[in-house]
Amino acid sequence: MRRRALLLLAAGLAGPARSAPAEAAPAVEAALPPGWGAVPPPVEPPGPAPVPVPAVHHLADGTPVWVVERHDLPLVRVEVSLGCGWLSCAGDPAAARVLGAVLGEGPRGEDPAAWRAALGELGAEARLGVGAMRAWADVETLAGTEGEAVALVARAFRDPALRRRDLVRARRRATDSHRHAEEHGAAVLSAALARAVYPPGHPLARVDRARDFRRVGRGDLRRAHRAILARGAPSILVVGDTTWETVRPALEEAWSGLPGTAGPPELPPPPPRGPRVILVDLPGLTVAALALDMPAPGAFTPELPAVELLAELWAGAFGSRLNLLLRERLGLAYGVDGRLRVWPGHGRWQVTTTVAPGAVGEALDAMHGELWALAKRPPEDAEVEAARRAMFLQGAAALGSLESLAFQLGVAEAYGRPATWARDQQRRYAEVSAEAVREAARRLTASDEVVWVVVGDRFDVEPALEAAGWTPDLVWSAAELFARPRRTASRPVSAR
Repeated sequence: MRRRALLLLAAGLAGPARSAPAEAAPAVEAALPPGWGAVPPPVEPPGPAPVPVPAVHHLADGTPVWVVERHDLPLVRVEVSLGCGWLSCAGDPAAARVLGAVLGEGPRGEDPAAWRAALGELGAEARLGVGAMRAWADVETLAGTEGEAVALVARAFRDPALRRRDLVRARRRATDSHRHAEEHGAAVLSAALARAVYPPGHPLARVDRARDFRRVGRGDLRRAHRAILARGAPSILVVGDTTWETVRPALEEAWSGLPGTAGPPELPPPPPRGPRVILVDLPGLTVAALALDMPAPGAFTPELPAVELLAELWAGAFGSRLNLLLRERLGLAYGVDGRLRVWPGHGRWQVTTTVAPGAVGEALDAMHGELWALAKRPPEDAEVEAARRAMFLQGAAALGSLESLAFQLGVAEAYGRPATWARDQQRRYAEVSAEAVREAARRLTASDEVVWVVVGDRFDVEPALEAAGWTPDLVWSAAELFARPRRTASRPVSAR
């Protein structure tokens, strides 16, 4: 009875269906915009991102300054780069890395809290550091305050405090971070790849060890800082709601007089060493980390755009060939991480993933088969176009913030590229033919310099490898990868 009453009540509340009076229809139609209800036109595929071309200026001492005026937001970003980092000319790499962590503690002789408060009052955020190939001092601030913000950051970078308490804190943080990383698959995989690909003495063969950071002293920091200021060639990038005439006086006062002339160096490619399968024993690891490493073109080379499209369609987003195979069809991994690591001089293409220890052999078989399938089943035109659209969208996304746009342009400036390079790179993606991508795939599959690295608990992983026919050429211990640097020729920790 109660249910029937509720149904009747609902029917009563709903009432009869009402329609608009016929005479109201013309008035409603007149109020609608033209074309209302029509089928929307097809969405045009994205084209090259409209990356702006900076205006090139110079300080009185010749330091190049690129300026991009963007007046859509009242923000200004100023990035100063010196072409000297821990991988190139800063001396002790561990000291240079710790230096990068303490540069943001303010200038010498000033209260660090007051220095940070002064930045906060301007609405500014600063980032100072030392990277592999260059050191930087960046600040993003409200328009109209860029002169004061530039002066604050320049004082901290050119004459840092380097207090003992800041050193102790940064040293402890770096030591703990690397000690923790040495027990995890990703860091061990990275160290194994460096050792497998590069010979002793090559800049990229270096493996960071926790013990290296414990011995860094204030004298080491001072030497690294002097080397960066004396050797690194300066370059400046300004992006945002300002003009060259507005920002020039502050830049002249803060950043003139840096004597360095060294830019980021070219890194030689490793010598040929043939294909290898390497197992790294990390006891207690409950998963297996896999990596595939092979040669790639160097940065800024004409061949690189075609390889970038190939990398995107083969091991890029979730729709790439390798992701569809390992994730969707076989269910062996959540996904793969494919990235091109390029430097002036050479590059490497690395693809990594994580699987269950018992599935190592099946995963390697799948990756190997899909790699060589590039020769038998070359990329189709539709795949190349999808990869091209992805590169265009990535370029467009980089225009969304001053920081991402400045990064694109700043790298080009620091490496001595022309001001049009970032814009032209998008055009190069548009000009790469599908046949050029297929030719890149043929060259890739013809290489005999493919390195396979597996990190896991040897007790769990090795039987699965051998059952699938993947007998390791070398077996290393994860602990030995972070031991004292080698003084002799490269050899395995333990050979089978």
